[in-house]
Amino acid sequence: MAPPLHSLGIEQREKRVIEEAYAATLDAERLQEFEYLWESYLDAGLQGNGPSIEPVDLSTVHVHIARALEILERMRHKHIEESRAQTIVDSNYGLGLIVNNRGQIVARNSDAVAVLKDATSLADMGLDENGLTKVLDWINGHKKDETPVLFVNVYFHDATQPTCLFLTRVKLSTSEEKEDLYLLTSVESQIHPGAISAIQNTFSLRSSEADIAFHLANGKSPKEISELRKSSIATVRTQIRHLIEKTHSRDVTDLIRSICNMSARFSSVKSQIERSTSLFSQHNLAKTGSITLRDGRFMEYKEQGHPHGRPVIHIHSLMNGPTQSREDAQHAVLRNWRFISPSRAGYGNSEFHFKTNIRDSVNSTADDMAEIVEHLGLKDVIVIGSIYAQKFALKYPNLVSHFVCVNKAPAWHIDELQSLQPRQRNMIKTSLYAPLLSKFPTRLAKILIDTGREKVFFRGLSGNSKTDLAVLENHRHVKILADGMKHSFQQGVDAFTLDVQGHHTDWIDDAKNLQVPVTIILGEENSMQTDFGLNRYLTAVPSAKVIRIDNAGLFFPITHFDKILDVLESL
Repeated sequence: MAPPLHSLGIEQREKRVIEEAYAATLDAERLQEFEYLWESYLDAGLQGNGPSIEPVDLSTVHVHIARALEILERMRHKHIEESRAQTIVDSNYGLGLIVNNRGQIVARNSDAVAVLKDATSLADMGLDENGLTKVLDWINGHKKDETPVLFVNVYFHDATQPTCLFLTRVKLSTSEEKEDLYLLTSVESQIHPGAISAIQNTFSLRSSEADIAFHLANGKSPKEISELRKSSIATVRTQIRHLIEKTHSRDVTDLIRSICNMSARFSSVKSQIERSTSLFSQHNLAKTGSITLRDGRFMEYKEQGHPHGRPVIHIHSLMNGPTQSREDAQHAVLRNWRFISPSRAGYGNSEFHFKTNIRDSVNSTADDMAEIVEHLGLKDVIVIGSIYAQKFALKYPNLVSHFVCVNKAPAWHIDELQSLQPRQRNMIKTSLYAPLLSKFPTRLAKILIDTGREKVFFRGLSGNSKTDLAVLENHRHVKILADGMKHSFQQGVDAFTLDVQGHHTDWIDDAKNLQVPVTIILGEENSMQTDFGLNRYLTAVPSAKVIRIDNAGLFFPITHFDKILDVLESL
């Protein structure tokens, strides 16, 4: 860890911060080092040992971080293109990859991974020299006005039978400067046995007729089929006539066309269903709903648990998204709870509703929640969350029976700042003292999440908590946390950056005016809730009940969901 910057001159401090900002732009895992230097830089300004805090946003540092933000924006567009490429290959049945005009593999589906292993380019795929040359020649010589597709037979790894590959150009960017990309997939040349079984049932074929149909569609002649089946050619031809009649075909050619088309559709649908099942099998107890709000905005919400259970409005935080794990949804079903989890404006697929003032944003969200509750015809809902949940409970006590606060009471005082974990402290300091730059660390965090390095981000939130660090060793829990952050960053970082202001805004006046009961649930190890802040809140709301969950930390909403249900049932 680098030493504090206080001993350095202004220009040296700026140089260090600028260097680390660019380094973190290129390697987001250096976010922690940048945060450390950035906080030291802010502290130097606050303590009078450097530029005053007001000009920070106009300083040389601001100029360079603005450039770093531009780099991150270009990287964001690149990531979007890679995501689109992955979506294309995932929707393709059978082997599917996208390559660039240099023959490098950009994206591949699970079938391609199984076949190609660690191959990173066309040259690594094990194609025969003649086939590889034809593919590369077509890609390198391809123009927009030329033949849009290529079919070519190739041999994989000295195989005795050829594989037919199909190539076509795909465009994933509106920019004309982007390199050409090509979808490469295999053409299914063999009839799927499962399709023949389905065809047999559809047309009431005998097993012998289905077998002959299978061989015909795979290119065998009547003579070859008779030899394979050890029957006379006359018998085979009679059975072919029966096949033509039963399948309503015109002739043998039409029969083969029909069988091939049905087999191709069978393989396509089967592959897509299997891939979709793999992607979504972890959670089928949720349904997605949406509402067009009175001002015309689109808002999405998740419903999980028992469809007729007691209603709970769960308003997600910056870190926890609206979707529960399959196991938690099952618990909710068994215990008769119905969770409605709206995606707040600017999160998930809900339309962004920009407010320059955090209080206006929180107030507007309360109105959105009321519309959803009225839309669903709910009464006496329990609302779970923090800042936004409290405002909803305050503004609409006729709709809310209880406010359950999780992880942090909605109160803030500057004296709490130094008690927070470094990442939380840094985000708040930047939002307070250098708001024009607050998107930069958020975008670095987004890159970590988008590129599968979410543990680096979450470790910065958990600090030295052994309980939370243990949670990060559980793949299932990390995935739930990552999905929550992806929900937060789905539309970018604007809503997230605005929401950070809520953590350094005092909501004590709202708390004092609450008319509904309040319960606060905290993990035994909580790096977000300070004792000072909790005591201030309890002074404002002396009737509030505090429940601490043993052996739980910051991530208790995903590790101890059953304890949350216990609390709900006690209300």
